[in-house]
Formats: sequence, structure tokens, C-alpha cells
Amino acid sequence: MLRRTLPVFVLAAALLAAPGMAAVAPGAPAAAPRAAVTVLSLRLRPGMPTPAGIPPTAQSEVYVTLGQPGALPGLDPNDAFALAPPAPAYVLASTEATDGATSYRFAIDARPVPTVTLTIPLHFAGVVGTTPVAGAYTVDWSAPTDLPAGWTVGLVDAETGTTSSLNAAGSYSFVLAVPEVPRFTLVITPLVTDGEGGPPAVAVLALSAPRPNPTGGVTFLDLALPAAADVVVTVYDALGRHVAMLAEGPRAAGLHALRFDARALAVGPYVVRADVTTPGAPPRRLTRRLTVVR
Repeated sequence: MLRRTLPVFVLAAALLAAPGMAAVAPGAPAAAPRAAVTVLSLRLRPGMPTPAGIPPTAQSEVYVTLGQPGALPGLDPNDAFALAPPAPAYVLASTEATDGATSYRFAIDARPVPTVTLTIPLHFAGVVGTTPVAGAYTVDWSAPTDLPAGWTVGLVDAETGTTSSLNAAGSYSFVLAVPEVPRFTLVITPLVTDGEGGPPAVAVLALSAPRPNPTGGVTFLDLALPAAADVVVTVYDALGRHVAMLAEGPRAAGLHALRFDARALAVGPYVVRADVTTPGAPPRRLTRRLTVVR
């Protein structure tokens, strides 16, 4: 089991912009969220071989809570910022949340209880001085605290296409490149019935927004399928010309990570289109806008 205290450093100046937010003195451990709500915890550490310049004992923990009073999708008084510790080399794990046009990185990320599939971007990094370090890293997790029966939690690596279950304690090892390419997502799927006690199902069909967007390189999306379906995911330019195929063929119910390399495309707007055909149901079309920059 991972520890339930979190050695993170919270920027006091940032707290001034969030009245009521709990302050944490630099260098002092933040109290872990109380166990009356669902708590998910992950710990980042160097892998083997240890990345150059990173202490082998370095670690960073990140928490996601579901159902704390006052929790919001963006910034709220329950959150704590994830900032670099006063050390020459370290690892840092964080979630990403957006509030309008503002993006935040959190070490404690309090969210409302979801009623549909919730996806939370995760960031993992090793740093020496101010320079990110490529290499092998490992993330460990303990079993969630007070996770409702029937819910599932997964760690999606869009680079490799793998999904690791976080419903029980485990770990996942990977190699980070520099510069960082957003690739990890925490996916929380609540149990939803048909309203008559029928079998559980993922709540909604959805295509996530590309991340990052705008992009000058690789971007990622998630396609959530409440039932098995035939899918075609394509990319079109502003003139309606087909420029890329991201997925084609039958897919099982669940969350599917999509990777799109835009480095060879001209700058400008594009549309990602997902056509989904589920047996016994009308075809559905989902779209997301993407901008390529240099």
C-alpha cells in the first residue's frame, strides 16, 4: 500500500487566487484526503536503469478524490498544486485540469462524483535542474479507497495503446521521451444500469477533445464506446480532403486511445470524425476540431 501522506509543495502565491484553498507549507507533507470519499493514488519513481542524474530514491505522489464537498472539475478549495520540490533533481507526477482557458497541474485533484466516464490527463516527468530527463520510469498504485462496486479505473498509455487496471494494486513501467508528449490518461467509469436493473454499461458514446490542441506534433484522443461497434475515425482538412485514418474496424466496448501524428501536415484547422455503427442502433457521427501550428 502507498502512504497516505503526500510530499508535495504548494505555491503560496497561487493560493491567493483561490480563496479558501488549504495552504501547505513548503517542505511539509500535505494531509491526504479523508477516506470518506473515493481516493485514487499513484506514485512515480525512476525505473531501471535509473535515468541520468535522477536519484534512485526520488518519488512523487498524485491523488484524485471523488465526492469531496465543494469539488469542481477545475480549481476548487480541495485541490493542491503540484510544484517542483527544492531539489536539484526530482520526479514529478500531476493531473491536469482546465477551467475555461486556464490549465492547472494538481498533486491533489478533487473531482465531483462522475455520472459518465471521466478522463483526467496525467503528466509524469523526471527533471535535473530545469531540464526534463528521458529514460525509464515506473508508476505504482494502491487499490482505490471506497471505490463504488462495479466501477472501473484504468491508466491509458496512448503511446503504446495499453490500459492498466487500477482496481487493484499494481505498477506500470514505461520509457519517457523528451520533450514530453501527452500520453497518459486516468479513466474512471461509473457503473450505470439500464434503469430497470439490467446489466451495467458505459454511460455514453464520446470522442474526447484532442490533447494537446493546438499541436505541432503528436496529439491524442479517446473514443468511449458503451457497446461493441464498428468504427471509422478519420481526419479531414479545411477543404474536406481526407488526410489520415486513426481507426477502422470492429472495437469492443470501452475506452480506446487514438494517436495522431500531425507533423507532416500543413498548418491550419482540421476535423477529426468518428463514425460509429452499433448493431441494432442508428449510425452515430462524432467530430472534434483540431488546429495544427508550427
